[in-house]
Amino acid sequence: MGELHPNIEMTLTVSTENISKETAAWLDAELTHEKTSVMYAAPVVIYEKGNSNTRGLFGWFINVPNFNDTDEDEYAKVPSDLQTLLAMAALLDCIWLMLDRDCDPIPGLTTYNW
Repeated sequence: MGELHPNIEMTLTVSTENISKETAAWLDAELTHEKTSVMYAAPVVIYEKGNSNTRGLFGWFINVPNFNDTDEDEYAKVPSDLQTLLAMAALLDCIWLMLDRDCDPIPGLTTYNW
C-alpha cells in the first residue's frame, strides 16, 4: 500500500435554528427534484443527514458554491437566510455547510423556533 494522502475539507456546522421553516421546506423540496436534467432548480448540491425516511429531521449538507462561477439569477433562487450562511462558509474557506439540529445557533444571526 502506498502513502496515504487524505483529502480533508473544511465544513462550517450551523444549527438548523439559523434557517427558517420555509428554508427547511425549500431544502426538502430541492432534494425531491428530479436530477435527470442538466439544470437543477438550485445552484447548490444538497444532501440530507439521515435517509429519505428522516428527511430534514437531522439536517442537511450543502456544498458552498464558487461565487465567481455562480450565475446571480440562479443563486437568487436560494433563500436569503441560507445565502447568508453560504457566504459565511465561503469567507471561512469552507467547502461544505452542514445544518445540524443538535448544533448551537450562531450568536448574532437570526434564530427561528420551528
